[in-house]
Amino acid sequence: MFIAKMDYNNVSLLESYFNFLYAKEMERVMWTVFREQCYGCKHGLLSQIRHVCLTMSEKEQLKLYFDAIVDYIDGDELIRKWTAAVTRLDGVSSELIDMYRLKISCRDWRATGMRTEYWQKLMIKLVFSVKNLERLF
Repeated sequence: MFIAKMDYNNVSLLESYFNFLYAKEMERVMWTVFREQCYGCKHGLLSQIRHVCLTMSEKEQLKLYFDAIVDYIDGDELIRKWTAAVTRLDGVSSELIDMYRLKISCRDWRATGMRTEYWQKLMIKLVFSVKNLERLF
């Protein structure tokens, strides 16, 4: 299938915006997941030593609980938000948006493509970029 340069740029835009929204959602829910996974929080321990949520860095916890965070996120709701936003973009065809939406809606892709080491590293980097951007505003 031939993709024109303009369509390639638009696919890149669609993908970047999906990844940005996903990273933003990860940043929003990560502490909820950290506390759900933390032995000390689960058992109401007073000692801070038994609280992984306090003894590990955010980045370490994000790596450790990455799959749990991905599982926690409502992917269908995120795709609805993504679709609502990208349909307002000028110069991006509805066919291209539908094609990319089919990809990100595919449960197999979400079960495999979103579990790769590459995607995990990208998302972790984007989560911290989102955190830094939010500090500016």
